[in-house]
Amino acid sequence: MDNELAVATTDKNGNDVYELIVSEDKTNVHVKVTASGNNAMVSGDYASVGAALPNSAVNNSVFEKEEWALNGEVTTFEFKIRAEDADENTYKTIYLNVYKANEDTDLEKVEVRYTVTTLREQFRQLRRKRRI
Repeated sequence: MDNELAVATTDKNGNDVYELIVSEDKTNVHVKVTASGNNAMVSGDYASVGAALPNSAVNNSVFEKEEWALNGEVTTFEFKIRAEDADENTYKTIYLNVYKANEDTDLEKVEVRYTVTTLREQFRQLRRKRRI
């Protein structure tokens, strides 16, 4: 179960969100974020603090912190990535949620309920609405 990194999702604001599951006895994590461009800039911090705006004086294309403390069942980190030629207020924000989990936290069952509406049924419903 340790160090399982989930595929990125996107939150309602368009930010990428990554999830990492570690064992419950972990007290810290080593995080390394590398931008896709060699001259891009990356900054990072706890999401509760907020990552600083990336700038070329203090940031480069790799952000790394070896001993980042985990504070509770879920710890969220925020990273900001800016292209070399981008305006200082133009950057991408990503989040990393680190979950502490044990063997007892797995899902037992997931149920999904949905209604299937065929194209023919949608057409009939539309015709009924036009008659009213």
